[in-house]
Amino acid sequence: MIGEIGSKHTVFIPDMMPSLLDLLNDETPAVARQAVKTGTDLFAKVLQELVIQGLFSSGGIDESLKSSWEWMLKLKSAVSLMAFQPTSNEGVRMLAVKFVEKTVLMHTPDPNITSDPPNQATEDTGFNIAWLRGGHPLLNVGDLAMEASQSLGLLLEQLKSPKIRLLSTSMIIVFVTSLSAIAQRRPSFYGRILPVLLSLDPANTIIKVQIPGAFHALKSAIDACLKCTHSSAEPWRARLLEAQNIINQGDSIAANDSNAGRSAGDTSNRAESLPLTETRT
Repeated sequence: MIGEIGSKHTVFIPDMMPSLLDLLNDETPAVARQAVKTGTDLFAKVLQELVIQGLFSSGGIDESLKSSWEWMLKLKSAVSLMAFQPTSNEGVRMLAVKFVEKTVLMHTPDPNITSDPPNQATEDTGFNIAWLRGGHPLLNVGDLAMEASQSLGLLLEQLKSPKIRLLSTSMIIVFVTSLSAIAQRRPSFYGRILPVLLSLDPANTIIKVQIPGAFHALKSAIDACLKCTHSSAEPWRARLLEAQNIINQGDSIAANDSNAGRSAGDTSNRAESLPLTETRT
């Protein structure tokens, strides 16, 4: 109900947010998950409305919208904290990671949308944070970019040792897919994201062939990044192709070992892992 009312009438958001923040920590997992989902939707709604109103309204920004944005900042702090802390409720943490992914995307320029704001706003306008380069009464594009960079750094840290060793397979998949999504939609981050993804060595971390979900999430991420045609992706193409070949070799070895295991009566279905990167001296 909070999400439905807030999405249609942002003026009521300040009155509902204390309850939503409390629900983030509800002991019932389904309730906490829904609170994060609702918060993600409201954050996107308020930020878009704030951008549009600041650019196109001659009367300035409504006080209720300013108040709503202050609550969104509190929400962002709370949910972001949940994304990077171990918890027994991994379903909530996964959604919190997706929230952080959403904020990184919304706080950075979209290369697929013109950086020049339209002459007037419509229902289908959408928005590009790059429109704020000419100024905004409440938002600073430089500050938002810095926040996005810091959030991206926290996401990347989760897939580095020693933190990655504390993650479950499900959480590894979520972090890999979120970083892959950011790389695909914001190719300017390739230089930060791909070195981390390419350093996920199946022999030395828990990204192993015998954990198919995590391994194939990494494979899908590399395949998707190879399809990017943005100029920022070109310098990484050779490295991505190399990683793709190694992963494909790993798939072949896994299949062969699996067949051999069945023939010999071995049901362990394990395969030797292959590194995604070679040590260069």
